[in-house]
Amino acid sequence: MKTKQKNSDLLQQKIAQALAGGGEARTAKYKATNRLLARERIEFLLDKDSFVETDQLRKHRCQNFGMEQ
Repeated sequence: MKTKQKNSDLLQQKIAQALAGGGEARTAKYKATNRLLARERIEFLLDKDSFVETDQLRKHRCQNFGMEQ
């Protein structure tokens, strides 16, 4: 497989992982409390196709209040 194709596949895999929101177990646990996930809240508040998410793969650098964990 060519390097470009491998990189493209890796990128698509990472985006899918980011969209999964921490995995099925965490999502199910969160939804069990009758709350919406962040992307669901955005979809609920905004018009369809009016929001474009950028930096899906960006990691935060905040280290306050134990957020580095």
